[in-house]
Order: sequence, then C-alpha cells, then structure tokens
Amino acid sequence: STGVGIWKSTNGGDTWSVLSNTTAFSNVNRIAIAPNNSNIVIAATSTGVQRSTDAGATWAVVITGVTSQQVLFDPNNNNRCIAHVQSTAAGNAATVRVSNNAGATWLTTTYANGSGRIELAYAKATANLMFAAVAIGAGQFWSSTDGGNAWTQKAASGMAGVGAQVAYNNCVWVDPTNSNHIVVGWTSIYRSTDGGASFTIISNGGGYAIDEDAPHSDTHVLVADPGYNGTTNKTLYCCNDGGIYRTSDITTVTPTSGWSRRRDFYPTTQFMGVAGHGSGRLIGGTQDNGAFAVTMTSDHAVRLSGGDGGYCAIDPVDPNLTYTTTQFRSIWRKNGTGGEANISGGVGEEGQGTCTAFYTPLELDPNNRTRLYSGGCTLWRTDDATAAAPTWIAAKASTGSGITAIAIAPSNSNIVWVGHADGSVFRTANATAASPTWVTVDAGTGGVLPDRAVNAISIHRTTPSDVLVGLGGFVAGNLQRTTNSGTTWSVVTGSGPGTLPAAPIYAIAQNPIVADRFYVGTEVGVFDTQDNLATWSTSNEGPTDCCAADLVFIPGTTTLLLGTHGRGLWTAELSAPGARTLGAGCAGSNGTPALTATPPHLGQSMGITLTGAVAGQPVYLLQGLSKWTWFGNALPFDLSPFGAPGCKLLMSPDMVREISLGTTGNITALLPIGSSPALVGQQFFLQAVVVDPVANVWGHTLSNAMHLTIDV
Repeated sequence: STGVGIWKSTNGGDTWSVLSNTTAFSNVNRIAIAPNNSNIVIAATSTGVQRSTDAGATWAVVITGVTSQQVLFDPNNNNRCIAHVQSTAAGNAATVRVSNNAGATWLTTTYANGSGRIELAYAKATANLMFAAVAIGAGQFWSSTDGGNAWTQKAASGMAGVGAQVAYNNCVWVDPTNSNHIVVGWTSIYRSTDGGASFTIISNGGGYAIDEDAPHSDTHVLVADPGYNGTTNKTLYCCNDGGIYRTSDITTVTPTSGWSRRRDFYPTTQFMGVAGHGSGRLIGGTQDNGAFAVTMTSDHAVRLSGGDGGYCAIDPVDPNLTYTTTQFRSIWRKNGTGGEANISGGVGEEGQGTCTAFYTPLELDPNNRTRLYSGGCTLWRTDDATAAAPTWIAAKASTGSGITAIAIAPSNSNIVWVGHADGSVFRTANATAASPTWVTVDAGTGGVLPDRAVNAISIHRTTPSDVLVGLGGFVAGNLQRTTNSGTTWSVVTGSGPGTLPAAPIYAIAQNPIVADRFYVGTEVGVFDTQDNLATWSTSNEGPTDCCAADLVFIPGTTTLLLGTHGRGLWTAELSAPGARTLGAGCAGSNGTPALTATPPHLGQSMGITLTGAVAGQPVYLLQGLSKWTWFGNALPFDLSPFGAPGCKLLMSPDMVREISLGTTGNITALLPIGSSPALVGQQFFLQAVVVDPVANVWGHTLSNAMHLTIDV
C-alpha cells in the first residue's frame, strides 16, 4: 500500500490539508525540519529523498533511485543532516548519506553496503558523534565520530536481535545529557552505559499478559519526555506491538521493575478478526497480542491464545467455546472450563515457508456448529470441530496461492466460495461431500475480475447466486457483484458522490433484517449502502479513518461488530424500523405468555397483544432501553435462583406499567408514541410479567421480549 503524501497544519494541529505536490511520493516514512529554518523540510520517501525550501509549497528530489526510511538533522550543526537510503536496483544495498548544506547536496558515502534497515541517532551532548543500529544478521551496532562519514562497528556485547526482525523492530535513543548512555530497541530493549561497548537487557520482550507492565516485544519508538534532563527528569517512553510503556528512570529500570503500561482511554489494539455471540460475548484476534474475549457489559478481557491473533469463530450455542487462529494457520479451541487445545490437525501447512497466508481465514458453518473451514494453501474442513482431536480433510487442493477468504452460504451449507491472494476465485455446490467439486470462477491473472488479492467474500443470506467480492489495492472498483454465481460481474462501488473510496476492502456484511443494506470495512473506515449497492455513504461510519479489518453481525441480533487495526473493538446497533421478537417466554399455568406488537410510528399508538396470561391476575409491562445490561447485571438475567426456573429477564425494566386484564387471559392494549422527529430510529424493548401464583415459587412468568425501532 502507499500513502497520499504529506499533510500540513498551520494552527497547531486543529485542521490539516494535504500538500498536493507530494501525493506522488508513495510512502512518506519520516520528515525532518531544519532547526534554524522551518522552511527547509526533508522527507524520506519510497521515491527518494525529497526536499522543500518553502515549507512544503514546492519540492525537489535530492537523492534519486532509492527508498529512504529516515532523515534527521544534527542538533549541534544546523547545516548537517543524514539520510538512510536503500537502492531500488538489484541487491537492495542500504547506506547512509551525509549533507553539509541542509540537504541541498549529499556526499556519496557508502556504509554497511548490503545491509537492510539502518536506524540513526545523533548524540546531542557530543559534537559529531552518531550511532546506528543496523539490520545485518542478528543485528549490529555502529558509531561515527565525524558526523556520519566514517563508521566503526561496536562490540555491543550482551545485545542480540532476532534475525531478520531487526528490519521490523529497530530504534536507537541517545541520552541528550550523556552520550555514553544509549538505549536500543529490537525485539527486546537494551541499555549501554559505556557508549555501546556493552549492553544489558532492560526489557525481555514480555508484555503478553493483559495487565502486565513489562514492555511488549518488538520495539519501534523510543522517545524521552520533553523535559528530560538526566537528573530530575529521566522519563522515557517506549512504543511497541503492545502499545505505549513508560519508565520514570531509564538509568535504573530493569526487566522486572520500573515500567508501567499506558493503556487507559487510548485504544490502540490492532484487531484482525472478530466474532460475537448473542449473549454479548465478543472475541477478537489481535496483531502480536493474541486473541481475547470480552463482554458487552464489561471491559475486562480474557486471553484465549497468544501470538499474532487472526480470524476467529464462536460457537452459536455455547459462547465459552471459541476458535482462534495465530500466524500461519495455527488453530486454537478453548472452552469455558479453561481447556485449550491446538486443533490445526498437523496437515503440514502450518508455519512460515509455504503459500499459507500470515493471517489465515477461519469460518464456522452457520448451519452446523461442528463444521469448520480453514484456509492455508489448501482449503481444510473438519466436520467434528468439537471432538477431542478433530479430523481435517482437504476440501480443495492447493493452487500454489494462499487462501485469503472463505464464505459459506447462510441458506445452504453446500455452497462455499473461496478466494486467493493471486485474485483467483472458486466455488462449489457440494461442499459437504467427501471430495467436493470446484468450479473456477476466476483463474487469477487475466481473469474477469481485477488481478488483486481477494480479501472478502459475502454470499447473500437468502439468494446464494448473489455474491459480493471485496478486493485489495488502492484503486477503484474493489467491490464486485455477481447475481448468477459468477457468470457475469459488475462493479458496485457506487457513483458520483456516493462512491466508495479507492481503498482495499477487507470485510462485507449484509443487514440481517433489510436485505438491500450492506456494510463494508475498508482501509479508511466503514461505509454503508441502503439502496442495494447503488450508492454508498459519503463518509465512513464508526471510529474515524482507520482500517476496518473485520466486520460481522452478531448472529441472531442486529448488532454490527467491528474490529479495527489500531482503534480497538466497536459495536453498533443497526436495527431497521419495525417490531421484532427477542428471546422466549417461560411456561405458566395458562401456557407460555406470548407478546406481540405492531411497528411503532411517530405520533401514533402501537398495538400490543399478550396471550397466555392468567384470568383475574395482574400483568405488568416492562419497558426499557437495553438488552445488554441492567444496573450492572448482564442480560439475559436468569431468574431460576428466585424460584422461576426457565424464566429470563430479557431487557432492562426502566419503566413498569400495569395493564388491565380481560377474562380470557388475552390482552390488547395501546402504547402511544411521541411525535418528536428526534425519536426516529430510537430503539426500546418490551416484556410482560404475568402474575401466576401456581406456576412457580416466585409466582410469576414472563413473556418473550419485543425489540422496537420507531419509524416515521
């Protein structure tokens, strides 16, 4: 993926505008501003080192034929700056280049030729002293005493990286008051007090426990407090794959003491896959932080598995039975008693080195709770997912390209579609057979669909020949539709102002109530259509312009669950106007009370009908605004401990009305709805409590609930 250029603010960050002449820079990796002249700006980009002398109005490329990860100015010499550059030619040799005239021209110094990533830092307390952490082998540490022209490798004893990961997690910080005091962040964090000759570990890359203060592994940024002075203020912040961590004394902190995790009110978790249960239990897989379970009524998270959490599933009957994945098709099953098992099946496609994707798709058949699909190079299926050791069969042979999307028709378990990283798409109409027959919908390169990775597939919930495919790439046309099982296709990204952005699509969800309403998760947020894909919302809905990595409706509800890559987990109620039944009542002496209602409309009275009441006994109508919680108690709330076995409070009784009773046990009543336009879309719930002295110890039974949404 590529960026859209450099953005600039002239009012302290309140508003931003993109610099139009930077949109072709591809990835902008770092920006440096000259300390003595804010008009001079240097940008490290994928299209070379770019320079502006008029605060970004115009630009010139000053180092060509390279991609650059870092540029920075010498704090002791305003005219000196340095850049990491990596050749775009064969070999990808990485070097550093030095400029002595604020970036106008650059010396042709070569350093660490053949290496990959190089992270650089100036020592403010010592003129001309620099340090570099270099991705060569397991990681190397170098120094320069002449501002970056000549370099010497340091012994750096006591410090060891993790092979190629030094190219992924790499940063270096030098104490601005003491040049011998250096901190390097790789998978772990290391501290030197002798200028890089030796290091001791100060964080061992833990941080996997939910409430652990020790920094997570994979360090990306080390930054001191703005008031750092080396004496009264020695605060340093660390940013890594687990979030933000802080130490108040970088000179004494150890792997087991002195760190604190900064997690309150700033969600940064990168969810890759999500699933939910009607009880309100939610699960999600997160980048390098494993998979977690939470509930709609609590922010307390329970860890389900470790590693790089990906796509997941939750049993429709037992919300404590979960399936989660970690990198390269490791599948974990966990039940409510704490039992955990790897159920990948040992099929030979787990682990790096095959065409199996890093995050592998996992789908639970919506019609069969024991049938599970997993995509590696091959499509794998188990029909006994709840068995002690599930048996996996190859439902579709490998094509040499990793599987990236799986979809099962909600109305027919035999209809399954599969998409691959190379853009190929396949379908079968006998998926549950021992050896399914597959039809090639698109062979990949040169096929009818664009040649881009297939990120998502959605099969219409009632018409399985109607299928949507979401593609990758920052180009137009990433949502394609067929209404004849793939014979012909059309682009359904909208038109005019109602067009989806030219960004990757990662997830597609169909409204479970209104068939022509769809939602897509894209690289830049969630968008919806209410006119059967003709037009889309003009701005994303939900938590700002972030990557919407996965998007699903919780089964049996109208709650949309969103997992974002960097902004945490979100839910939204997206009910259509009308009246829907929620849950079931419990049996009484006159049968099970059943509550129905007509759809509520502004300024009108809605009709309510109750059957199964007891003649001569009162009935109470409960009215409330939640189906998730009531005074801190999760809903549904089991009333068995109160002497009413099988009875559940299904909604919050925020208001109680006594309604009159006829002689037959059947009741009809009217409930007035206000006329304020602000009520449109407002949701509320009703449930009836029937006095029934002989039904149980409590002497009451309950009806089902009604979920109402007000319309005009």
